[in-house]
Amino acid sequence: MIYLSLVLFICSFFFMRSKKVFFYFCLYTILVLPSSLQFGDLIYKNGVYWFDILSIVMIIFCMLQYFFGQRVKVNKNIFYLFLPILVIILYSFFYFITTDMSLEGLKDFRPLLYLLFVILFSILRGDITIDDYDLERFIFISFLLVVFWSIILVADIFNTDDLFYKSTFRYLGIQTYFCLFYLLYAFSNNKISIKTMLLAYIVLFISSSRMLLLVSLIPFLMWWCVNNFTYKKIFTLFIIVCLMLFVLYNTVIFERFEDLYNQGFLSFFANRFSPVFDKTESMTSYNYIFGFGFGELFYIPWFKNRVNINNYSVQIDSGYLNFYIKYGLFSIVFFIGCLGFFFQKLNRHFICISLIFLMLLVTSSLYYHMASLGFYIFYILTLNRRTYE
Repeated sequence: MIYLSLVLFICSFFFMRSKKVFFYFCLYTILVLPSSLQFGDLIYKNGVYWFDILSIVMIIFCMLQYFFGQRVKVNKNIFYLFLPILVIILYSFFYFITTDMSLEGLKDFRPLLYLLFVILFSILRGDITIDDYDLERFIFISFLLVVFWSIILVADIFNTDDLFYKSTFRYLGIQTYFCLFYLLYAFSNNKISIKTMLLAYIVLFISSSRMLLLVSLIPFLMWWCVNNFTYKKIFTLFIIVCLMLFVLYNTVIFERFEDLYNQGFLSFFANRFSPVFDKTESMTSYNYIFGFGFGELFYIPWFKNRVNINNYSVQIDSGYLNFYIKYGLFSIVFFIGCLGFFFQKLNRHFICISLIFLMLLVTSSLYYHMASLGFYIFYILTLNRRTYE
């Protein structure tokens, strides 16, 4: 990760000759470089991702723009994201003065760094013109890179001792969430390109994520129910069903659905969220309101089956439970900030965004994971875009 970050930092200065050039450098860097945790130390080390270096570079560029009197256009909705940032800063202050710091506990700054990246990318996007053809081209690039990095993983070039990330044709990164938002955008705005839609769904299938595949059906069902009957709908449904049957049969994701069915939903969630239940047993009235605080760790019993990994983790697989245990009732600002940032007007596009993001938080602490940035990035690209009928 250190070498990749160093190369990225040095190369970025060669693209600072204009805002548009630098913006596309950042965008293509995000889409091209690997972001799946399967790549281990190449992308992530001690709580730091390579995109944190990109954040530093964007800060430098924005400061230079301001210093030389360049106009900076800011989307007013980014101010909603400062709500959770403020909560993190306040809680971290008490953490520093009342507890012994630990490297794992400091990883609770990850949501702050995540939101900072979103703010910086939104500022950098500004009024740069992007049209629907550009968005489809970005999906095609994402598809190619996902297939490429999946092949690299299967070839076991980046070997890891962690059996959880054993070599398999599977990739879940920024490109995955990027394609998820494309489907949301395309279906909710009735801008369906069959070819691009298929590429996006293939990327989701390669992720082997049950939840991502489930939520990807929300905008499709809304599009199906709201719009008039057309042959395009029938053809789209036929393609999706055929693709699902072809890809699911005898693949990793089929096995994951089968395991979920065999284990039972209640048993599955009881086991997955058991670290939270252990915490609730010791919660006081104060904790119910204010939480346990910044840096609180969860004991993950199944981590003992993995090598070279701490059994205590700063986050668990649920954004709601994770933030509530740490911040109590103040955790609601994380969800208000998210929905406030996405809100433009109350329409089916916003409803789809809200449903998908809130559903994803059930089984993932999105703000701790680099991959989910793709959701925000594609959304920012769709703002004030040029459209063609």
